[in-house]
Amino acid sequence: MSTILIVDDIEENLYLLRVLLEGRGYAVEDARNGSEALVKALARPPYLIITDILMPVIDGFTLCRIWKSDERLSKIPFVFYTATYTDPRDKHLALDMGADAFIVKPTEPEEFLSMVENILMNSREGKLVPPQKPRTGEETILTSYNEALIRKLEDKMLSLGKSNRELEAQIESRVKAEEQIARSLQEKDALLRELHHRVKNNLQIISSMISLQEKYFFDDKDRILLRDINSRILSMALVHEKLYQNETFSLINFSDHLDQLINDLISMYTYPKQDIIFKKNIDGIEMDINYAIPCSQIITELIANALKHAFPEGRKGEITVNFTKKENQHYILNIRDNGVGFPENFEFPGEDSLGLTMVTVMVKQIKGSLEVIRNNGVEYIITFNTREKLKTITGEMDT
Repeated sequence: MSTILIVDDIEENLYLLRVLLEGRGYAVEDARNGSEALVKALARPPYLIITDILMPVIDGFTLCRIWKSDERLSKIPFVFYTATYTDPRDKHLALDMGADAFIVKPTEPEEFLSMVENILMNSREGKLVPPQKPRTGEETILTSYNEALIRKLEDKMLSLGKSNRELEAQIESRVKAEEQIARSLQEKDALLRELHHRVKNNLQIISSMISLQEKYFFDDKDRILLRDINSRILSMALVHEKLYQNETFSLINFSDHLDQLINDLISMYTYPKQDIIFKKNIDGIEMDINYAIPCSQIITELIANALKHAFPEGRKGEITVNFTKKENQHYILNIRDNGVGFPENFEFPGEDSLGLTMVTVMVKQIKGSLEVIRNNGVEYIITFNTREKLKTITGEMDT
């Protein structure tokens, strides 16, 4: 099997050549520069070398001069394959140095392979032209080589100048776009702030109307029902109020939010002579609005349920709320009370408990899991991951 040595400092170019040549049945060795190519060629001479020109350490032109001056390598066909040196003078210089072919990229694969096969066939039959040693003298070659380098440098400078002018124009256009984006963001922030403000105000108006209506109900069950509705509305209003106060409209500090939420629930549901202590561990939790509202609703329902039912007849008690964040956006919400617990035959969430039913719905909405533990009161453990897609009534949405 004929071995071909390919030389290029760009990994992608080596890969493409390797795939092309191995697909035709050749064995392939590769090198990243002229120096590495010489070491490999002297250790294991190939049948053909295909090399780029613009490379570090030893470039293609220098490699060709050394190759054709070494008796151990001079008879091995030498092919340039370049996309950088495309001037006819570059080809003329390459052939003067003793190269057997000069192929300019891009070349169709079949045409390229045909050239390679012809060179190998001519090599086997001794028909390679030009001769194995450079046609012209060292001084002429060095002059042409320096001219090629200068020409390439001039082309590079012209290309850089053009690129700089284009870049300056683009920068002037990135700056104008950024100014427009900044103005748009300011307008968006103002609109979002106003939106949260209005939503909060409207919810508070509804809450106030419900509170006023409560005075006209004399049945305790009806009053508790109105308070439940009111607490749900206030928990949503509180989220929008926090967002309105924040610099960012996507996250709220849940620790501050919970303090105010608990105070509102205490004012709604505690009765004279009740002595209930609240404990919480929720520091450092910030939450997206898509999770903040359902979590706020879950906490509202569970705390309200404990305040209404866990401590009858002025019984002393304790309600604990722990909200922790683990790795990979994983959260654990734990709410526990040491009250009287559920009735003996109660099956969660119960047939007549709208609040607990809403809890199960909200947990499903955030794609979480709910565990209820009955031991010296009631404990709820809710786990969820904010990397999941949120469930909605009609389907799913990205968080």
